[in-house]
Amino acid sequence: MDDNKVSISLTLDAPAKIGGRYFKAGETVLVGGTVASHLGATVFDTSDTPVASDFDAAVAAAAKTLAEAGIAAAVQLAVSDIAKERDDAVAALATMKTALDDANAKVAAATDNEQDAAGKIATLRERVAELETALAQTPKPADGETATQKTTTTKPKK
Repeated sequence: MDDNKVSISLTLDAPAKIGGRYFKAGETVLVGGTVASHLGATVFDTSDTPVASDFDAAVAAAAKTLAEAGIAAAVQLAVSDIAKERDDAVAALATMKTALDDANAKVAAATDNEQDAAGKIATLRERVAELETALAQTPKPADGETATQKTTTTKPKK
């Protein structure tokens, strides 16, 4: 492994000269792998040095956070699309119900008109029957005679 790619944080237990600089005991220094192995005979504290398990745990936590955010966004998008479709369907249903109510009102009006017309037709048939009976009872003039008949005009009932 290349010494320049590895950095280790060490807390010195004794004074040391590292890279041409003097450090006191208790100071924390950042050194490469080779220098750390040279200082290996000295006791040092590496508790604040990140290890692979810490890195893996941080990556897993970040991945979980990203996944949860992605899932929440996808659910919100799906729910918003479904909610819009539902709202559109409810609006279409309301429009259809209004059209059905209008059609039912027209059917009811047409039924009333049909019943009124049927009543008027029955009245007119009765009147025709009365007139036919009256005509049949009227004496007929003899040949060569002319009968003066009184003409009655009736207005149709509305």
